Amino acid sequence: MESNELSHEREPDPQPARAAAGVGVDLLHGDGHRAETAADGRAALTMLDREAYDLVISDIRMPGLDGPTLYGEIVRRQPARPPAFVFMTGDLLGTETRDFLERSGLPCLRKPFTLEDVRRALALALDGVHAAG
Repeated sequence: MESNELSHEREPDPQPARAAAGVGVDLLHGDGHRAETAADGRAALTMLDREAYDLVISDIRMPGLDGPTLYGEIVRRQPARPPAFVFMTGDLLGTETRDFLERSGLPCLRKPFTLEDVRRALALALDGVHAAG
């Protein structure tokens, strides 16, 4: 997957993201995965403190705690075996995020994406975790 450029000019509106997350969960359930959503990055950290997850799919831009910060915190808290990670974004402008994605080597879904795009990203992320573990 190629790296994406993003802009950090303003906080995203959480309403469309919540609706999209619900659709994403439905798609993942349809493929036989167990999936849960978090309202934001801080809620995701709380969930990850309570339960182990194989994979995290996170938007790059979120209110409060953005995706790269969420990823860094997860790795800090679970250095031995952090979950696989996939980012998603609809914004392709900022060099800071592009540089982060290039350094991390993590897959990033470009919005809008298809279920097949999600399947490929999941396979890439999970293969990377299994190769490292």
